This record gives sequence, structure tokens and C-alpha cells, in this order.
Amino acid sequence: MNERDNNIENKTLKNIFIITLISSLIITIITRLEIDTYTKNIILPIIIILFGYTYFMNTLKKEINIKSYFYLFLIIIVLLSYYIVPIADINKLLNILVIGILTSVYVYSLINPNYKIDINFIKWFTKLFPGYLFSNMEFISPAMKSAKVSNQKNNNILKGVLISIPFLIIIISLLTHGDAYFKMFITKLLSTINIDLSFNTLVSITITIVLSFIFIFSTITNIYQTRNTQVGDIKKKKVDNTISYILLSVINFAYLLFLISEISKLTTNFLNIPVEYTYAKYAREGFFELLGVSTINFSVLIFYNKLAEYDHKKTIKYLLLSLIIFSILLIFNSYYRMILYITEYSFTILRMQVVLFLTMELIFFIIILIKQLKKTFRERPYLYFAILITTYLLNIYLCQTDFINYINSYFKYWIG
Repeated sequence: MNERDNNIENKTLKNIFIITLISSLIITIITRLEIDTYTKNIILPIIIILFGYTYFMNTLKKEINIKSYFYLFLIIIVLLSYYIVPIADINKLLNILVIGILTSVYVYSLINPNYKIDINFIKWFTKLFPGYLFSNMEFISPAMKSAKVSNQKNNNILKGVLISIPFLIIIISLLTHGDAYFKMFITKLLSTINIDLSFNTLVSITITIVLSFIFIFSTITNIYQTRNTQVGDIKKKKVDNTISYILLSVINFAYLLFLISEISKLTTNFLNIPVEYTYAKYAREGFFELLGVSTINFSVLIFYNKLAEYDHKKTIKYLLLSLIIFSILLIFNSYYRMILYITEYSFTILRMQVVLFLTMELIFFIIILIKQLKKTFRERPYLYFAILITTYLLNIYLCQTDFINYINSYFKYWIG
């Protein structure tokens, strides 16, 4: 990975400083508004930071990647979902995580020509949220000096604002006394802002400004310093063939025993399962454990496909193929259990999310299967990323109360 570029031009520092200061003040004002908590603490601050960053990058005389605006579009779609559909509480929390991931993709792909979505993605993500949170504060002093020696236009803007404020107060005061409705309008407008000049409020405002400034300034500085960073390929780990034979054989054997057990349970029932053992109970039993097992299988396959160095002998190839097939069968088993469960107890937000997750897993395993059978198939990380984001967007817009109620009414009608 290349070293950080600590040589930042004074003009660039000045722009970062001004954008950060304005963003911090706006965010602080927003936090004092009497509006929805999620809006003022999550949605609006994110929009302001992204707008400030985008504006800053467009002020640089450098080529930016226009295609990256697509990720900004995705972020906006996720943010707006809060107002479009009655979003579930769990999705409010997931939104923060997903927006963090999308933001890291957007900010780096916009300016860094070396950025790409691959197995090293987590390295880029960790560079976004400052590892140099306080050390970057050393750039504040030169940034302020640069801002002070800027052209006369900025000083004139400040003077104009200071001169205009008294006129604004006098004019508003006269108009409110002369028009009762306008007075009500201004009163309502001011009541939206939580104006309280108590000591605790002033301390709270000061802390908000300082913390917002430190975070935004340090983050943008980090991104700018690492704009030419390259993340090297992860070194593959040498895996002995004998270990691979034993590991993959044991895993496949365990799944074979499980599938035989499942078939016997649903057909011959040679273990004499009691009559009270209903399909609904069968559906509930071990369902999430099966999801966990599928996730483990996916991790093992990714390791052998991307991170492991081994002799590509036919035996290992067939063992990996068997693991993929068993994984797909386990997903279908989970589908079957969930269908039985939904038939008995209807859809819920969680059950709909599980169905979406199973579908995403199934698509992933099919892609890996194609890759295993056809070596010429180009397995692009962007494909996994696109499927992941699409699944999440479906989760946001489908896993909400109104849609679940509609599906349940239709489902009940369909099954009689």
C-alpha cells in the first residue's frame, strides 16, 4: 500500500476547512430542530457531509470518476426509503451500516483511479473512518492561515452579512407588528428551532460543533491524502492437499448424513417420530442453524477460490463441487422449512428477510458452481456487490408492514 501524501496545498486545506466549518454549523443547527430524531441525527447529517465532500472534490483540478455518482444515487435511495415506506426498526439500523459501506465505495471511487471492489474491500472501508482522527488536526493551523490571507471577496461577504442582520431584524419586527398572520408564520417558523441559551445547551452546541468538525475535517483530509493509494493483492495461503482432502471429505460426509436423515424423516420415518411432531415444528427446528451452515460453506468456498493456494487436482475439484451441491440442497431444505412455517403462521418482516437472504445465497452458490465447472467464467466481485445491494433494497421496500399484510392476505387466499 502506498504511503499517505502529507503535502497538501494551502488552497486545498482552505477549501477543506471552509467546507468542514459550514457543514459542522449546519449539522449543529439541524440537531436543534424539533423534527424526527432519525432525520436530524442520521439522514440530514449524512446528506450534508456527502454534499460537502462532492463539492470539494469538484473544486479540485483533477479528473473524477463520473460513474461513481451511481453509488451516490444508491445512498440517496436508501436514505429516502425512510420517507417512502414505513421502514422496519431493524432496517433503520441496517441502513446505517449499508450507507457506511456505500459511502466508502463512493468517496474513494470518485477520486482514486486505483479503487476497485474486490476481496480487499474491507481495507478501503477501514481507511475511510479516520485512523488519523486527531493527528490530522495538525493541518487546521495552516488551513486557518490560508483562509485568513484569502482574497478580499470573503471579507466583503462577512461584512455584508454583519451589516444585513440589523436591517433584517428591524424589517421583520415592523412586518410582524403590521400583519398578524405574518407574525404567526414567523412564530411558528422560530418554534421549529429549539432556541435555548442555557449553559447546558451552549455546552451541547459547542460539543456538537467540535466533534462534527474533527470528524469531517479528518475524514476528508484522509481521503485526499490517500487519493492515489493502491491496495495490494492479498497473499494466498498455501494449503496442503492432504489437509484439504480430509477437511472437505469430513464436511461433505456430515452433510450427506444430514440429507439422508432429512429424507428418512419425511418418508420412511424409521425413527418413529411422534405424531405431535408437526410440519410447523419441523420448520422451526434448526432453521437458523441451517442458515449458519450455508454461510460457513460459502466462506470455505470463497477461501479455496480466492485465498488458498493448492494443487488443483480432480479430487479437490470434485470435493468442492460436492460442497457446492450440498450447500444448494441445504438452501432448498431451508426454503422448504420456511414455506411450511409461513403456511402455518403467515409472513412476518423477519421471515420475508430470511426468504430474501436465502435467495441471495442461492444466487451466490450458483455463480460459484458455474465458476467451478467453467474456468473461463469471469467471476467479477462487482456482481456479488450488485446482488448484495439489490437484495438489501428489496429488503427495505418489501419488508415493511403494509406489504407484509398484503402478501399475507393474498397468500391465505391462494392456499385456501
